[in-house]
Amino acid sequence: MRAGNSKKAEIAIFFAISYGCSLIFGIIIYLGIYEEVYNISLFMMLTPAAGVALAKIRNSDKEKGAKQIYKIIIIAFCMSLFALLFRITGVIGEPLLKNFIVIGNGILSLIILLYAWMSCPQLDPSKNIKAGAKYILLYTVIMLIVVMCMNFKGITSTIFFAPVASIVTFPLQCILTFGEEYGWRGYLQPLLQRRFGKRLGVIFVGVLWQIWHIPFYFPIDNWNWTVQFARFIYLPALSVAFGYVYMKTKNIWIISFMHFMTNIILTFLPDYKDTHYLPCIMILSCICFSLLFTKTYQNDKNKQSEIDNSI
Repeated sequence: MRAGNSKKAEIAIFFAISYGCSLIFGIIIYLGIYEEVYNISLFMMLTPAAGVALAKIRNSDKEKGAKQIYKIIIIAFCMSLFALLFRITGVIGEPLLKNFIVIGNGILSLIILLYAWMSCPQLDPSKNIKAGAKYILLYTVIMLIVVMCMNFKGITSTIFFAPVASIVTFPLQCILTFGEEYGWRGYLQPLLQRRFGKRLGVIFVGVLWQIWHIPFYFPIDNWNWTVQFARFIYLPALSVAFGYVYMKTKNIWIISFMHFMTNIILTFLPDYKDTHYLPCIMILSCICFSLLFTKTYQNDKNKQSEIDNSI
């Protein structure tokens, strides 16, 4: 009974932090109190992992290295939160906030990456790295081909440098996409897959992931039903792809890198007003959804022990 209550409390804290921050800052954006969505989104990427860290830190003594990882995440979360609040209240200016975000995230990214590698076996970035590299390469090729085909006239040679740029800059910004993936894929996916099965569980993660994003669309001119429809298809599809690789590698850093690189490559998508926008999103989504028919997604609720729930 106590164990069940403890797990329910963990889940409640995770959702309270993730969606609570999303709602509060969504209101701030909507009311025009502070409209620099990019800066808020960088902070929001930390909230899923912060929810896990705050929920599990008291019971993490038996997990080697996990408690220190949680501490780093909580520090990053609190530092970014207070910096944003100081900016919103006018205590600091925009240049100082941007410098703080770049430098702070850079330092903490290197710390958490190195610490995970050296002292946290369950979060070792080198775990199953050969298999991970194969999936990253295949994913990169598919993403580049689809985006180039659907936006051929708008593509420049710089798109080919996107994967290289991702490799170079990821260590200095990894805490951001790690913050999202540690929460959605590392924590929530195993829980929902045990409850609903592998296929439905991973799709539910994608839907919840998209709902969490919604408050950040208010001040942007692409707040329209076409974009919302596309994203409610695409994010669950992307959740299927990321979830597949996570089940195969048990390495959340690989998924974090794929997420990071996706954010860069998708900047080459056509504008949402372009006639190619929706077909491009649908094609990418269909490719990702096709993974649901692989053996990895056999919907057997009784075989969830293979899913890594150590984090």
